[in-house]
Parts: sequence; C-alpha cells; structure tokens
Amino acid sequence: MLNELYQVASTPDLKQLFISEQDKRLKPLPKVTENSPAFRVCMGETSIITSIKKMDKSQIVPLRKFEVSNGFSFPSFNLPPYLSILRNKFEEAYILYQSPDLIDKFANIEGKERDKLISKSFKGSFNQLHLIEFVTEFNEKLSAEDTHQKYLASVTNKIDKCLHETSQKLWESMNFPCDVPLSIKLLYKRVTNVSIADFRKAVATMALAKITTYEDWEQLYDLLVLNQAIKTSIPGVSVVLDIDDYDENGYPVAHEKTIQWINDKLLNSRNEIRETESQDTSQVDAFGNHLFGHNEKMPSVRMPITGDVILRSMVKESPCQYRYRKVDSLAFPVGDDSRKMAKAALETLSQKDLRGFTWEGLGNQGILFAYPSEIPKKEKIPVAKFMTGSGTEESFKGLSAKVIGYLSGINKSLASIEMRVFALKKMDRARTKVVYYLNFSAQRLKESAEEWQNGSVIIPQLRIKEWGESKGEVIVLGMITPFPVEIAEIINKIWKYDGSLAGVSKSVNKTIGIDLLIKEYDKALTRYLLDLLIRNSSVFLICLGQACHINKVFGEKRQFKNDKVLIPATLGLLLYKLGCKKEDYMKDSAYLIGNLMAVTDELHYLYCKHVRTSEEDRKVNKVNTPTQLLGNAHMISALESPIRTLSVLANRIMPYISWAKSNNSEDVGLSRYLCKQYREIATQISSKPIPKRLNDEDRAALLLGYLAGAGNGNEKISNKEEK
Repeated sequence: MLNELYQVASTPDLKQLFISEQDKRLKPLPKVTENSPAFRVCMGETSIITSIKKMDKSQIVPLRKFEVSNGFSFPSFNLPPYLSILRNKFEEAYILYQSPDLIDKFANIEGKERDKLISKSFKGSFNQLHLIEFVTEFNEKLSAEDTHQKYLASVTNKIDKCLHETSQKLWESMNFPCDVPLSIKLLYKRVTNVSIADFRKAVATMALAKITTYEDWEQLYDLLVLNQAIKTSIPGVSVVLDIDDYDENGYPVAHEKTIQWINDKLLNSRNEIRETESQDTSQVDAFGNHLFGHNEKMPSVRMPITGDVILRSMVKESPCQYRYRKVDSLAFPVGDDSRKMAKAALETLSQKDLRGFTWEGLGNQGILFAYPSEIPKKEKIPVAKFMTGSGTEESFKGLSAKVIGYLSGINKSLASIEMRVFALKKMDRARTKVVYYLNFSAQRLKESAEEWQNGSVIIPQLRIKEWGESKGEVIVLGMITPFPVEIAEIINKIWKYDGSLAGVSKSVNKTIGIDLLIKEYDKALTRYLLDLLIRNSSVFLICLGQACHINKVFGEKRQFKNDKVLIPATLGLLLYKLGCKKEDYMKDSAYLIGNLMAVTDELHYLYCKHVRTSEEDRKVNKVNTPTQLLGNAHMISALESPIRTLSVLANRIMPYISWAKSNNSEDVGLSRYLCKQYREIATQISSKPIPKRLNDEDRAALLLGYLAGAGNGNEKISNKEEK
C-alpha cells in the first residue's frame, strides 16, 4: 500500500488537492448513530460534572481525540457505564423491584415477547425518584459480587489512563505550551485533580438528574447500563470532556478551533524533535527520506466503506524476511516524512466529494482508486466512475468520451499521461490489503475503450422486451455496454433453470474487467471468462429467448432489466476479444442452429394459439402453451450435441410445419413466413459442417442466434440504446 500511496503523494498535480496535515495521534471520533451516541460531558470547578448533553453528527465530525494506544485517549474516550448489567436485565430488575408479583408472568415467556413485555412494563412504571433509589440500591448489591469487582477494576484502570496518563502525555507532547487556550487549560487542571470513583459517581448522578421521563431514559441509558454484552473488551459510550465556563471570546474544548490549536502544537513539537535528530543525513528510509520516526506506530486513516485503515510496512508473516534476519519495520523502514506523505495521499484520494472521480466502492469491503497523474485545474475527471459505472446514468460510450476529452485538454500527449489504478480490501477487522494495482497510459485507455465499445454493441439485433414508462407500454431494450467492474458481477451471477437468480459466486474478482479492458490480449483468460459466463448464464438466456419469441416481457416489471442486455453484450465482447466478429459467426452453423430454434419456438407458439387455445381465450390474448416451447426444450441438448438435436428436432417439427402449410387463420401470412424462414435456415445449415461438440465460441454464437431469432423490426427501441 505504501508504494502506491507514495506515488500519489509524489505527483505534483495531486498535491494541490492535499488536505491539511494532521498529527497521527489525533484520531477521528467514532461515528454517531442511533445505537452509538456521543455525549458532551462538562466538568466544573466546584461540581465535578456540571452538564451532560447528547451530541449530533455535525458536532462530532470536526473533533479529534489524542490517542497514544488503542482505547486510551483524551479529551474524548469510551466511558463504560456505571452498572455492569445489560439494559433489558436492568429494566426487568427495576420492574420486579416495583411489582414483585410480576415474576411469574415473566417466567412464562421467552425471547422477543419477553423483551417487549419488559420494555412496555418499564415504560408504564417509570418514575425518576424510584429510578434513582433503585440505582443506588442496585449498585450496592452489585458491589458485593466478584464479577462486578472485576468490572470495576477494569473500568477504573481504563478511565485512569484516559484522564490522568493520556492527558499528561498530551501536555508533554505539546511541549508544555505557554499560550494555552483557557478551556483546555482548565479541563486539564480539573481532570488531574479528580478521582476516578468520584468522576464515575458524578456522571451517573448527573445522568439520573436529567432522566425525568422515559424518553430521557431512551437518550441517556448508555451512561448507566450496558447496551451489549461484555466480550473481549468492555463496551462504552463515546464522551467528549469539556467545560461550561470558558472565556466568552474563546472556544470550548469540543470545538474545531481548539482541536486545530492542539494539532499545531503537536506538529510543532514533533518538528523540533525531528530537527534535533535529523543532523545525520546518511540515515534514510526505503523512499530516500530521513529515517526519523521509523520505529513508531504507523498512522491510520478513516475512510469510507472500509472504516479505519492502518498503513503498514513489511510484516513478519512474510517468511522471506527471516532470510536476512530483518522483519517488520527493519525490513522496510519508513520514516516520518514518508508516512506523512502516504497518509495525506490516502486521506486526499478518499475524500467524500471525490467519490466517482478518484475513488469508488468495490463491494461492501473494498475501494477502487483510479486517477490520472495529471490533474486539470478546472475539472475533476470521473475515472473511478468510468471503471465501475456506479451511480451513473451515463453510458460507457458517453462517459469514456468525457474522460478522454478531459485528458486531451491537458497540455500533454495522451501517451505521456499515466493512469493509476489500485484497489484496497478490508480482509478482517484489523487488516486492509492492496488487492489490485495497474498503471497504463491515457492513450492505451482511449484505444481500449473504443475496442470495448465495438465488441459489446456490435452483436445481432435482439428483441428483448421490457415494460415502458406508461401503463401497458412495451419497448425493446437497446444494447448497453458494461463497465469494466460490472464484468465480474455479470459473470459471477448463477441462474436457475426457471430464469431466476440462484446466487452470486466469487469465481472471478471484481477487477478482472479492468484487466480485460487494459491489458494485452490474454486468450486463456478470455476463454475462461467465456466458459464461466456460459455455464452460469445459459439457462437465463434460454428462458429470456423464449419470452422474446412469443413477444412477452420476461420477469416482473423491471426485474433483471440490466441483466437482459448486459449478459448478451458481455457474450459479444468476449467473442470480439477472441477474434470472433459478428459478420463471421452469424454465418456459422452454431449461430444458424440458434436461429432455427428461435423460429421453431415461434412456429410452435403460433400452433398453440390456433389449435390448443379456445376462441374465448384468444379474445383475451391468452394462449395455452406448454412450459417450454419446442425449440426452447432442445436448447440444452443443442449446446452439447447439435447433430443429435437436429435429428430429433427434424421429426418433432413436422406436425407443426404441416399445420402451418394448411393454416387458413388470420395469421396465415405469419405461418407461411415462418415456414419459409425455417426452410432457408435449414438449407444454410445443411451446407455447412456441424461439429459433434461445440466449443465455447460456438455455444456463445448459438445463444446469441437463439436470442436474435427472426424479428420484424417494428418495435419501439429504448432511448438508452447506444448508437
């Protein structure tokens, strides 16, 4: 990861985007949600706690906490609740304290019903005075239990390290400043003099004083009882320590200006130490910068989707390091300057307002970064959006033209502009890994995009129906070019025999489409993707084909709308990559067999309409057909053994052809036309060699031939068709 980020940080045009430097020990506060609140807890001169107030997201975002080790921070930290009991257990005990006769009622129910009854009963019997009295007695009762004593010891140790040790470390790290804002100076003095027991009791007392109604309890219970069970660590609620009596011309501790002042002091102090230790210029890190700070903990960055990402150097899990008797930071030393550059680069690339331009989500636990080495001064280039297609209504053709247009506006040739792509994935709670990396020129991007567009839309015209915007309107979908990252999503979908989605596999990774777009032609990879797509999607295409041949919309309204066009487009693209052009495979026997199956479906459907369907049903456009039409029923066998399938079909089709020749209904013209189509296609097939077994290219051509069929060309085409 460091190599990729250092490259970003070394790009002159990207430095204009860099956000302001933050000391690595100042960490963002946890996100505020309905289930994870945060409180501003103010400390007074005479009273330990003067006020408690719930904070919203806008107040939390600009704040930071000084954290030297995981879980121990200041002036914000996770405060464990006053009592070591879960909320529902506490509420049950409170209810039984008020009404002991309810114990039998609670004993007869379990699970969610029990929880609902407890919550309802607690709300109905809530009383502030009784709650204060009960908490006092309950705390005394818990104090006699060994488990609570262990809990109390752990909590005391945690709060002591936060209030006393970490606050002292912050003061030392700022080099004992003289120009201290009044608010942070007073807070430091007050936390230094307070005992942990008094602090915990004061917080609980203030919280109980504010809980006058059940609604207040809903807001503040996190300070008093556990909201989740204790596992490896004690859960707590995020609190930000502050004071109420700060100077009216100054700022409170929980303010962006105060945090910025702390950050400046930490950076200045560190720079002074660095200048003292940087006299020896012979010591350099892996990037050629000074070695100062290489033994310290690597910084972390809070990012969208993946959350906190800790930058890492070499790790001891790589056995090759032991050969040289150097592991971790000794194997790949990274000094303070290099770390700052990497951290700033990652924070810059992952800014929220750059989504779609420099980064985009890659599933639930991944992020794809894509950007050019040259940045236009006035325009943001949506490279990441072009790679993923996420959140855009633009077509591949339109978006690629926009990207190339912006790049062409730079006063450099496209061949000299480097495009950089890398992807991060959250492997587990602690580790984030670079799972993809690729550099290429903008010229290569332009040429590849043109080839990609040609391959996916130059396929036979299909008649895929979809419901239109107005009621009862039916349109024919135009072809849509898939975006590179969509290729993996298309191929990994596994379909059932009824055309419904069975699930999504992980056979190919999400970045495989970028390789297919950019890298030099890899025949083995392309064949593998084509084979996988046919195996996973052929039954869906067969079901879709039958719907096309009887002029029906496949699936519920809007269901699988993109899949209906993206799967055929991907088939065409992979065939194009393998050198199978539309003008060639449409003449081959495999494609013609697909056409023959489509005409067979239409002929069978027409037969069912006039022979199997009553006059009453025909008047309401209802046709009595079997689950599978004749051509559709033979598609699976045609994909495996076309010669045997044609032999069987030749016998089974004769009754329908005979009927079509003698048909005198209102569809007489259509029946004669289908007979003619069947005869012409059969004649073309008979003049060509038919393989005993079809390869993947033949199977893809057969499926496209089946989907294409014999259209009349009168349908309304969707306005999203790419021309």
